[in-house]
Amino acid sequence: MPFGLKNAGATYQRAMVTLFHDMMHNEIEVYVNDMIAKSREGKDHLVNLERLFDLLKKYKLRLNPAKCTFDARSGKLLGFVVSERGIEVDPNKVKTIRELPPPSSGQAIADHLAEFPSEDSTLINPDFPDEGIPQVDGEEEKPKWKMYFHGAVNSTGSVIGAVLISSDGRYYPVVAKIDFPCTNNVAEYDNVAEYEACILGLQVAIDFKVKELEVFGDSILTIFQTLGQWKTKDMKLVPYHEYLERLTENFEDISFTYTPRMKNQFADALATLASMVSIIRENLIEPLEIKIAKGPAHCNAIEASEAKPWYVDIRNFL
Repeated sequence: MPFGLKNAGATYQRAMVTLFHDMMHNEIEVYVNDMIAKSREGKDHLVNLERLFDLLKKYKLRLNPAKCTFDARSGKLLGFVVSERGIEVDPNKVKTIRELPPPSSGQAIADHLAEFPSEDSTLINPDFPDEGIPQVDGEEEKPKWKMYFHGAVNSTGSVIGAVLISSDGRYYPVVAKIDFPCTNNVAEYDNVAEYEACILGLQVAIDFKVKELEVFGDSILTIFQTLGQWKTKDMKLVPYHEYLERLTENFEDISFTYTPRMKNQFADALATLASMVSIIRENLIEPLEIKIAKGPAHCNAIEASEAKPWYVDIRNFL
């Protein structure tokens, strides 16, 4: 098959996987015409090579001796160095970057960014992890309150939910049903529900007299508009945005961070569950207590006899 065809590489790779499927990712690695036989111990290496050569002979495949290397402790594969330490960057690939002189001024960095602009339009996440920053004063940072919010819009209506987590790990869920017309546009209605959910959680946090709060939500629009990275152009959201900013003035320290839906499951589940229930009046439900069962419930159902202690049968058996 000529390699000039566009699907030649994919077809060849599929053929290699079919022929060596029982050894791939265990004794060998195959990527198109690059093949590596590997082993953790030297004695196993000869066995793996023998199996590989038997398959090559069986399927009448040939290797170029000039490109073969045996008994190698490390080697280059697809631009990386593979060794017993793992996968590392090829020093020759980054030699030019390593030899670059450090910029002497901020203008040099600005000139470089202007000359080589990034084509990626993804917004920079300002929430940088600080696990690697050493503590200067030696004092442990006090855990802050956290809040997760979500708004659910479906055929039954709109429900908003928020979960507050105290500094000692206690959960305080709160749910409300939107019972007023917003807009006929589903997308706009969803944004209104997200703002309502965030405001609901902030109001509860204010009632709890929380001063330091970390807010997490899976609505990119709500989070980035609150951070000021996106402008609020929808006239229906402008009053929500202004009211939310006034609420944030009640906190000494507050941050907003976007989180994927998978990490916002609790607030999402609360809103979805409430949307499935017909709510005709306000209800107060105590916070849910979720436990982790370590074993079947019947294992703890041991009844003691009044005449003999519960361990008599076990003691007699032993």
